[in-house]
Amino acid sequence: MSIVSIVKCRDYTPKEVQAALREAIGLAGLDGHLRDRKVLLKPNLLSARKPEDAVTTHPEVIRALGTIAADGGCAVSVGDSPPFAGRNPEKYARLCEVTGIAQVARSLDVPLVRFESASKSIANAREGIY
Repeated sequence: MSIVSIVKCRDYTPKEVQAALREAIGLAGLDGHLRDRKVLLKPNLLSARKPEDAVTTHPEVIRALGTIAADGGCAVSVGDSPPFAGRNPEKYARLCEVTGIAQVARSLDVPLVRFESASKSIANAREGIY
């Protein structure tokens, strides 16, 4: 069975986004699942555009999810594999800066991972391995 929760978020202020996400997580019954796990936040970095252009996931959403997961004792990482910048470290770094994702990773003190640079292994999502 799939569970979907939809919560109105009036703006992208940190307080508003975090409150909306906490409510959505609670409605989905997932609050207990964000405890002492490895959590990878994938922001869907499509283009080097500012957050207000709404092309990629807004950095405040990543910040709020990272904060919620870290509050639960999770080891948080942020990463992606954009098709046009994933293999080029300089383009990837610029993309992360322009979208605000790099600043969020720094503020949360979590690793910013470029998937092409990470080691590859067989994953079993049910066991929490990625």
